[in-house]
Amino acid sequence: MALQASGQIKYSEIIAEFGTPISGGLGEYRISESVGTLNNLPLDSDTCGPNANADIPQTGEIKFSDFYNARLNHIVDLYSPSLNNTFRQDAKQRWSSGNVHIVGSSKTGKTPPPDTVNDKVIINVNAKIGSSKGIQTHCALKTGFWDTGTNLKIEIGTSGRLYGSGGNGGSGNGCGSNSGGKGGNPGQNASGGNSGSNGNSGYYIDGASYVYSWVATGDRRGRSGN
Repeated sequence: MALQASGQIKYSEIIAEFGTPISGGLGEYRISESVGTLNNLPLDSDTCGPNANADIPQTGEIKFSDFYNARLNHIVDLYSPSLNNTFRQDAKQRWSSGNVHIVGSSKTGKTPPPDTVNDKVIINVNAKIGSSKGIQTHCALKTGFWDTGTNLKIEIGTSGRLYGSGGNGGSGNGCGSNSGGKGGNPGQNASGGNSGSNGNSGYYIDGASYVYSWVATGDRRGRSGN
């Protein structure tokens, strides 16, 4: 749950959001973490402070007002080498199975909460993930359905690949026919032929109750069918 945007903010409210520092006080929230392909992560970024446009400080002075609009950050693991050459991953299922890192937990011991209401979730992809042919919604990566107010972001690392599958081509015409062969994906017919099947996407966004953004240095593409 994001912290308030103005007015008095209590240390107990910061603790409730981010966990209790194992040693020290407010200064322990000045962190720099590297998780997956994400480096130098602060406790929260971009939307904090009185103007909702700053990071939680990583060095120097840190004030209670720096925590205005701040929210817990979850990093969903779709970067582990064991995920290479797998198919049809669901990010919410990965989160539910505990494949998630809470930013700042190295200093607070904070464990994942039971929901992501008004939290920030970053799906970090750095593996090659494929889809399957036949059903258009069988894509490489589904976000899954997240809780209301979740700020959802997908970050694809340099080794990340999300491959959609092409549809099958149409069948050829019978012997002796003067018409052309049958068309393939995207279902355009040559004369007298049957259309091919539809392909599918590399990713699919479920639901509409959260804010979504995408950053990609890797690759997301479709593949041709047969």
